[in-house]
Amino acid sequence: MKIAFVTYEYPPFIMGGAGIYAKNITEKLAELGVEVTVFTPNINDTENKHLKNLQVIPLNVNNKIPF
Repeated sequence: MKIAFVTYEYPPFIMGGAGIYAKNITEKLAELGVEVTVFTPNINDTENKHLKNLQVIPLNVNNKIPF
């Protein structure tokens, strides 16, 4: 099974409750053999676990709202 997980918070980029939840659930799914791809704003990958089935893809996000 493959899962795409899209989140604005993912450690170490933002360490709020949603970021901690996202990290925990994606790592547990990867440990169970699910192929997880996380899409999140541009991050520094130094603190992330490197699991076989977990890939973190940083996205360039423009925070400007076009009004």
